[in-house]
Amino acid sequence: MGGWFLDIWIEWIVRMIAKLIHRMRSRSWPVVDAMITSSDCPRAGYGCHVADIHYDYEFAGEAFSALHEEPFLMHALGRDYVLDHPVNSRARIRVKPGSPAVAVFLGR
Repeated sequence: MGGWFLDIWIEWIVRMIAKLIHRMRSRSWPVVDAMITSSDCPRAGYGCHVADIHYDYEFAGEAFSALHEEPFLMHALGRDYVLDHPVNSRARIRVKPGSPAVAVFLGR
């Protein structure tokens, strides 16, 4: 049981470090608005809970869709995050200029 608990923490830490690196690397990218098309935080069968935020955005006249995954140690926190990012609301993202299909979700 202790190993399973440790796995959850390790997954959460790895996801948070990856998220931090993506945000730091995207600091100079242009910020645009995105429209949230779906948001959900299903209970994890194993590992940490992950809230999924799907969003659409336009950049340089082209339409794109992307997925943001936000990790949580507790399901209730993920559920609250989803409630803070409802469908049809706007969120800010950063878009990679040379590859606009790559975006970093900043939130509301």
